[in-house]
Amino acid sequence: MQWIRRSKVHGTSILVAVLLAAATSAFADVSLSKHARWVEHNIAISSSANFQLIDRFVRSTVSQANLDAESIEAIVLYLDNREYEMAFEGLFLELISSGKTLKLNTNECMTFALQLKLDKASVFDHQFWSKFEKYLQDIQNKPIP
Repeated sequence: MQWIRRSKVHGTSILVAVLLAAATSAFADVSLSKHARWVEHNIAISSSANFQLIDRFVRSTVSQANLDAESIEAIVLYLDNREYEMAFEGLFLELISSGKTLKLNTNECMTFALQLKLDKASVFDHQFWSKFEKYLQDIQNKPIP
């Protein structure tokens, strides 16, 4: 049986074929089930529909954040090149450093960041995850004007 999963490596989709074979039915049931769930999970995370949601979220947030032209240009360039992790991280680093507080759905922000695996690795700032969590916590507790 052939399973296909898409993974992201520095923003570039790589199609990886994973071949699973089972020698016994007992082994097959446990092993295949475990691998099938893992593959389905990774396909769901990497689906273009999820990236389209992230793309729309980042573009929408950039438009309401009133960032400087250079930051906007860089974030949009990352999006246009399907570097969603870099665009998302760059956007939030700009929001954090500028002190701008936007009305954002913090659950949605967290979901997108986890889908992009920014809790595991970041590109621009090795402390991104702790800064990101603090920023989300701050905007939850701060009234938006």
